[in-house]
Amino acid sequence: MRRSLTVLGTLLPLALADGRSARAASGLMVRCDISGAQVTLNGSPLGTCPGKFTPPAGRYTLGIQQGIDADSEWVYAKEIVLTDGEITKIEATLTKRPTAAFAERQRLAAEEKRQAQLRRYEEERPARAQWAERLSGEFVTIKGGCFRMGDVFGDGGDNERPVHKVCVKGFKLAKYEVTQWQWRQVMGSNPAFSQYCGDDCPVEQVSFDDIQAFIAKLNAQTGLTYRLPNEAEWEYACRSGGKDQCYCGGDDLGALAWYGDNSGRKSHPVGAKQANGLGLYDMSGNVREWTCSADQERTADSENTCSGNHEATAGRMLRGGSWGDDAWLTRAWLRVDYVGALVVPKKEEGMRLAQDL
Repeated sequence: MRRSLTVLGTLLPLALADGRSARAASGLMVRCDISGAQVTLNGSPLGTCPGKFTPPAGRYTLGIQQGIDADSEWVYAKEIVLTDGEITKIEATLTKRPTAAFAERQRLAAEEKRQAQLRRYEEERPARAQWAERLSGEFVTIKGGCFRMGDVFGDGGDNERPVHKVCVKGFKLAKYEVTQWQWRQVMGSNPAFSQYCGDDCPVEQVSFDDIQAFIAKLNAQTGLTYRLPNEAEWEYACRSGGKDQCYCGGDDLGALAWYGDNSGRKSHPVGAKQANGLGLYDMSGNVREWTCSADQERTADSENTCSGNHEATAGRMLRGGSWGDDAWLTRAWLRVDYVGALVVPKKEEGMRLAQDL
């Protein structure tokens, strides 16, 4: 029969009847701040706390648990090593945590909430799309192609020559210039010089930087990606798909545009004049339109990209002429660059949105 004595925390072996020494067992003494808590080793019940136990030597996960209610419990856990001939003493302070059942209920509730949000998101998709269309306006899908870009009639300035071949990819372009209503809905203000003109008139007096802020907010609100057209896209669309047209849509400027001779020196509601061959309005006149291309040496690469240069001496090209310009300044290939206008707006400058296919 094996017996042992506890002396100063060590289990001393007693002599057996035949004179051999019996190996002392390991010991475990557990005390905790909550009396009656259940003690386990590796998940198997051992007893209650406080208590003295004699499990075999080895490595264990000691657990102590006391339920509070259906949602919470007191717990303690520690990795311990029991050695033959030694008593391991544990002074345990239990901490409060949710029960496994409560955690599972919380997980299921969170998942149900997530599924409900997804269902609501899908149900609201048509309304969001309608609102996004109102904010950004109608778009025309423009098929890509190649055209002769520049002063095809030979009466322009040096920065409109030489005429050169440019190919553009398919893209989308807004049917109308961005209106004062659209700008106010996104930005909360109306910078237009001609505010008296009303919600359907083009926003104006906006700098390139103003437009970048507008586009960033519009993209965030709609979840879509809008941008300014580059210069090649703008001219290709203006000339009804790259046709040899003097103005954006043909030769009858009075039918196509609000300009100096018929505007009364003010802007007018978008879409009031005749559309060009692609169904785009006011590409000539009303307000000059910003592009994202910089004024640099005329190459297919420079005009068919958006410039990342934002130095004070770098500008962007404006196209199309305005309500204050004469006929020569509203030609389809006229290029205008105001150095410094990235930050300081002018009263006849507006914008039209573009989008990748």
